[in-house]
Amino acid sequence: MTSLGNRILILGASGFIGNKLYKELLPYFDVYGTFKSPNKEFDENTIMFHFDMNKNTIEAILTEVQPNFIISTIKGNYKSQLSLHQELLNYVLAAIDCKLLYLSSFSVFDAKGKFPSYEEDLVSSNTLAGKYKIKQEKAIKKLPSSKYVILRLPIVLGVNSPTIVQLKEASKYNAEFEIFPNLVVSATT
Repeated sequence: MTSLGNRILILGASGFIGNKLYKELLPYFDVYGTFKSPNKEFDENTIMFHFDMNKNTIEAILTEVQPNFIISTIKGNYKSQLSLHQELLNYVLAAIDCKLLYLSSFSVFDAKGKFPSYEEDLVSSNTLAGKYKIKQEKAIKKLPSSKYVILRLPIVLGVNSPTIVQLKEASKYNAEFEIFPNLVVSATT
């Protein structure tokens, strides 16, 4: 284990966004990540940890890595995510030099329908995903403001992103494809 001051742990480093972050940060920082599904590339990699939040706690990985930054891109069961993030909040609060970067989404505003939302607006959601993100954001905001960043992402598209792959498949069969009907979507590159 190196003693660099910029040790990063990416939860969900095998997912679309987590893997892109992992690959971008790896040449410059001491980066570690988690993956859930068996993956030959990661199984033999000493900086990737197999982690199933439905079955395990994150404590052993946090103890081994001792990250200065934790980037949470993990997906899955909402109840398991809440438990995992509570562990992370306890760790970040106790750690002298650690910050949590939480990737949330614009779904925290989805109850507003066709009207745009801004960061300062009150959150309001009709969907289960949006309600979960709101609950998680509220828990994170109990940390001192210097210990966290909440990043609300709009839809994320890339050549091999799940949405684009789905769109290509729909196009191949002349099937209809609707991403977000009647919704104002923020776009960021």
